[in-house]
Amino acid sequence: MDISLADLKAFREVARLGKVSAAARVLNLSQPTVSWTMKKLERELGKPLLVRGNRGVTLTRAGKALLEHTGNLIQEFQNLSDEIQTDSEEVRGTYTLGVYAMLGTYTLPCFLPQLLMDYPALELRLTHDLSRNIAEAVINRNLDFGIVVNPPAHQDLVIRKLYNDFIGYWTHQQPNGLQDLTGPDSVLWLPPNLRQSETLLGEAKRRGFLKQTRFRYSTDLGVIHHMIAAGGGAGLLPATIALAFPGSPVEPIPNTPSYHDVICLVYRHDRPKTRAAEVVIRAISEADYQGIDRTAEGALNWMQAN
Repeated sequence: MDISLADLKAFREVARLGKVSAAARVLNLSQPTVSWTMKKLERELGKPLLVRGNRGVTLTRAGKALLEHTGNLIQEFQNLSDEIQTDSEEVRGTYTLGVYAMLGTYTLPCFLPQLLMDYPALELRLTHDLSRNIAEAVINRNLDFGIVVNPPAHQDLVIRKLYNDFIGYWTHQQPNGLQDLTGPDSVLWLPPNLRQSETLLGEAKRRGFLKQTRFRYSTDLGVIHHMIAAGGGAGLLPATIALAFPGSPVEPIPNTPSYHDVICLVYRHDRPKTRAAEVVIRAISEADYQGIDRTAEGALNWMQAN
């Protein structure tokens, strides 16, 4: 049944004043609009509500029954509106955030502990997947927010940059034969699920690397990092992950290709307009990522200068 709060308020004024024209003036609507609303109510309820005459309108039996309940219905609408408004003003509720697991290990600590401390009634559920899958889930309304690498341009997405990163070639500070990408025994560990890998491989081959290299694969970037640190080969990694382990002997390989990445917060334009959602967006957007940004930038500058 298509009856709105505005319809009921219009009916109440028509019944109170006895004239459609007078009700229209009070409601700041045109007379035809109010007349159409009365006909709509009669059509939806399947009964005539008004007897129309030269001096105005009077209520039918059905009209009197509706008027008897109109006050309660309007009040219930108002109570519901107040309840929704209260919920939108309180920082509470459950929201979902998607982030690639390894990306989350150094991004989430920048804002999540303080968010949990400040708003105990707010629940932020985490989902871990590839960035492209997270972006798609946000677009399809399966996730509220996402922290993704190089998000796609999409008409429904709001994209807020958080910090920069780059994917490049990494080796041990004291490389062995497995880590010499120009040698016959070299091994390169690759994340097959990162689209940037193909571009970087092509560029490295063009520059004369990887001619006899054996390729090994892992979807876990942490595993690739530890294989490099253990001398098990070189590897392709984002700088923020390569440098995420304190005391690690991993460093970028000079004069090798790199791929610039941008890490962003994404959410839909038509997300719920609640205070809790605003708090989550502000916490993620305004967190201090300068340490991460400077670390990646410093590694890139060193690699290009050597």
